[in-house]
Amino acid sequence: MIFRNLSLKKLESLGRTLGQKYANQKLVIGLVGPLGAGKTTLTKSLAQALGIASIKSPSFVVMHEYQLRKSKFYHLDFYRLKHVQETAIFGLEEILSGDNLVLIEWADRFPEILKKCNIIIQIQINEDQTRNVTIQNSKN
Repeated sequence: MIFRNLSLKKLESLGRTLGQKYANQKLVIGLVGPLGAGKTTLTKSLAQALGIASIKSPSFVVMHEYQLRKSKFYHLDFYRLKHVQETAIFGLEEILSGDNLVLIEWADRFPEILKKCNIIIQIQINEDQTRNVTIQNSKN
């Protein structure tokens, strides 16, 4: 699916729609896009649709965990990581293999992690500051 020329408000609306769609699913979502593309904006609105009132960007701590009714929502940010081995510190393999909804910003920093994503969301910034968003299933 491709969504073209989205304002930030429409990006937030898309995030809420995705949150409603993916609630209570075991799923790994990879977010890809340049700095300032709106990855955290999309994540915050997705989390709100899951019933999470407020989320913090995990840029400095890498991961935040939120309890949902039947599972957990993990929000990870790989921007500051240099090597895929650093993901072992917070138990990434266990998180990915559990019954969790996981969203990874900068998932493309490590191709081996990107391959584990069920869904990849690519955000591009247009010259007029709107966004184009491509959502694709990466596993059959």
